[in-house]
Amino acid sequence: MLSGPLALKENTRSPLALALEQKLALLAQSMRPDLKQEDRAFSIGINGSDAKCFVKEGEKIYFQMQQHPSGGIETFTFVENPTENWMTPHVLDGRSLLLKVEGGARDAMEVVLQAQNSNALQENNIEGISALKEARWWEPDLFFRQYGGPQFQALGKKQKIEIVDGNLKYVLFVSPGDFLSFSSGKWHPIEDLSKSDPRSPLAQVRMINQRQLEIEAWNSEGFSLGHTRIEPKKGALSRISPEKLLIGPKLRSANQVTCHLDKKRYILRPGDWLLRTKNGWHKLKALGEIDAYINQETRGELLVIDSIDPSGIRAHYFDEMRTQIQELVLPISIDKTTKTFKKKSNKRSRLSNI
Repeated sequence: MLSGPLALKENTRSPLALALEQKLALLAQSMRPDLKQEDRAFSIGINGSDAKCFVKEGEKIYFQMQQHPSGGIETFTFVENPTENWMTPHVLDGRSLLLKVEGGARDAMEVVLQAQNSNALQENNIEGISALKEARWWEPDLFFRQYGGPQFQALGKKQKIEIVDGNLKYVLFVSPGDFLSFSSGKWHPIEDLSKSDPRSPLAQVRMINQRQLEIEAWNSEGFSLGHTRIEPKKGALSRISPEKLLIGPKLRSANQVTCHLDKKRYILRPGDWLLRTKNGWHKLKALGEIDAYINQETRGELLVIDSIDPSGIRAHYFDEMRTQIQELVLPISIDKTTKTFKKKSNKRSRLSNI
């Protein structure tokens, strides 16, 4: 560091240069992963002031300054219009910036600024950032693990983040290293950085362990907006008694049964999905209803009927966030009607083997 053409010259280390190092602060560097090298910029602030300037490497920063009789700096301000005083920034390393101060009657000076510890801009008014900071982290989706095909089983291996932004509520499936791009009012996982929108905020899942999920976000200029650390939440599913859930099951055929759920009579078949919301039970039939549940646009406790035969009903029960699962087995009492169905079922089975 500080070698070669950017090496500090001992004869330029004036008291004024040292005073400038105390007066100015390197607030942040644009380190967004999809940013081109020539587009990287810096945020430089004035200690004791909210003023800051944003500049790219090699660009001139114009300023006005008044020195104190003791040799320090009494006032310092950034200005937009050209003045006789300017400085140009040059990168030294990932946490250091060299300012070459020129112009005016004084000799040229070289000032080194060290990055602050956070190296992040604390801006919460950027669209999508507040919602990301308030995200909820849930355990993997057990519904996708149990019933998803190859595409959805892959999602079941990821962690689930719930985003709540006003009236908008949606979930994201993420793994360490995944990138998120903000567009159309929502965060979206992207496969690679070539699909990111440089005009919109970007985020990356930096780390996931048993206790924390960490996300870093950047604004469109490339400056880090800080790290968000989310603690895991657990779904709640009380153990369900099959006899109290599916009341009075009776076979209608070899693979159909009638029963009551919350005093409402249903005819159930293998493959049925029944959703329980605050409005009660509802069998999902239409493709739009099924898609809404898969995407968690519609939520509630779900009962999936796996099989029905004279020996009983087998099903799985999921909590609202699909992070808890219970396997249900409910025997069906044998009566004359059941025996008739069983005989017919066995006859079909024998015929199918011929």
